Amino acid sequence: AKEALDAIPPLLEKFRQSVLAAAFRGDLTAAWRAKNPDVEPASVLALQQHQLPDEYQRLRKIRNKGTVTLPDDAFPDLPTTWCYRSVNQLYDSGIILDYADGNHGSLYPRKAEFGPSGVTFVTATQIDERGRIDLAGAPLLNSEKAHQLKKGWARGGDVLLTHNATVGRTARVPDDAGNFLLGTSATFYRTQSDVLDPDYLYFALTAPSWQRQLRSIMEQTTRNQVSIQKQAFFGIPFAPFGEQRAIVALLKRAFAWADAMEDSLTAALSNAASLNQSILAKAFRGELVPQDPTDEPASVLLERIRAEREAAEAAKKASKKNKRRGATA
Repeated sequence: AKEALDAIPPLLEKFRQSVLAAAFRGDLTAAWRAKNPDVEPASVLALQQHQLPDEYQRLRKIRNKGTVTLPDDAFPDLPTTWCYRSVNQLYDSGIILDYADGNHGSLYPRKAEFGPSGVTFVTATQIDERGRIDLAGAPLLNSEKAHQLKKGWARGGDVLLTHNATVGRTARVPDDAGNFLLGTSATFYRTQSDVLDPDYLYFALTAPSWQRQLRSIMEQTTRNQVSIQKQAFFGIPFAPFGEQRAIVALLKRAFAWADAMEDSLTAALSNAASLNQSILAKAFRGELVPQDPTDEPASVLLERIRAEREAAEAAKKASKKNKRRGATA
């Protein structure tokens, strides 16, 4: 039973990756496009300059120079109404409002500056493989130190990516989450949510296309790290906004099914782990085989074995005594 159950997690992961790949090739929403033939191409939206929200102050960005080499197999063909746009391009057009990591340089907090109260400080440790963030279990950085830090402030609605040591985990921050700080192992992405849906971006960063780009950089450097400067050149499949929402709905449904299966599997594996002990307990309560009332009771058997051993020991002693007498004579 356990061997059969152990074969299921790889199948569920393969299912998730297959659905994501299909979604970001446009395969899942072919019917949506057929019903919406006059939708404005995403390339038109991407070329427009989008005004920032009122009073929004962007982080100071240093223009990334040069480029990075990315593999062709990370960019499958897209529907004609879609386009690939780099993080830099989406930032320049105002579609991505900000992206930043928690590299606080010389101000990076020390262990002594964490305690029982303060500002939530999230690292890759708090982000699991299923896109969940353990905000409640995150360390707390004292408020005085926290407000010395200018970068790495994430908030509700952001999308997180782990990029150092543990690379490639993604999470969608709940909309009602307050502001919190990131450690050096995580990057946040913040979008104009009526142009680039945060849930769509979360799934796009989880999909094989983006993950292949991450692996490509690590293969070039042999380090488990993909800096934010390199992420700036990564391509994102950009779909019309209505189609983004349709993709999100389909993926949420598919992932909810897979997550429910995984939860059931966890319970089943727990039961399987305790099965051996249950079998042993039943065995030594005499419950695994039918009991025959004509069988010799175990107490009688033990008494007979004891008597036979005593008789054997007595015979052995008598034999030794006889041998000694013979030798003396």
